Amino acid sequence: MPLHRDRPSRHGAVFTLATLVLAAACGGAPGGRHVIERDLGALSFRRYQRLLDVEFPVAGNPAVAHAATYVRREDGEDISFSNAVVTVYDKPDGLAAAVAEQLRTLGTYIVTVHEEHGHHVFHLDGGDDRWDLWISGRHVVKVRAEPTTGRIPDDVISEYLSAFPSDLDAFGRAEGESP
Repeated sequence: MPLHRDRPSRHGAVFTLATLVLAAACGGAPGGRHVIERDLGALSFRRYQRLLDVEFPVAGNPAVAHAATYVRREDGEDISFSNAVVTVYDKPDGLAAAVAEQLRTLGTYIVTVHEEHGHHVFHLDGGDDRWDLWISGRHVVKVRAEPTTGRIPDDVISEYLSAFPSDLDAFGRAEGESP
């Protein structure tokens, strides 16, 4: 059968579709489970879990929390890991203020605001338990430090900040929120 220039090639359509599928599989924004389900740098994605409770409940604003675990096998028997938790609320209204108020009542953590990759985040330091946390629209995102190093993994926090940019300013308030 001769080729007709005015008719699209079936091979071209298949190639375009395959390229789009591969591009979607290689990264981008999290899907319906709201966490990044792929390896992040040296940390391997290991598990997704929908959580049974919400750490920061907000009256009149139902939410569902989702968690991902990333692991790194070190030399020897040590296994290091980091968790990311994304809590999805029905609406963003007043979310930053409600979470900031609850953070102030945490007696076991020192809570500060610092900058990560050009974004302001809350840093929770509980000695051996450290997290970075921020608000992005109707999401609260938490990334846990690796217990073996005590540091928040750069590959994990940078990917989550790209997917969920922080709404916080240098004072821990959402942009445009009154003090």
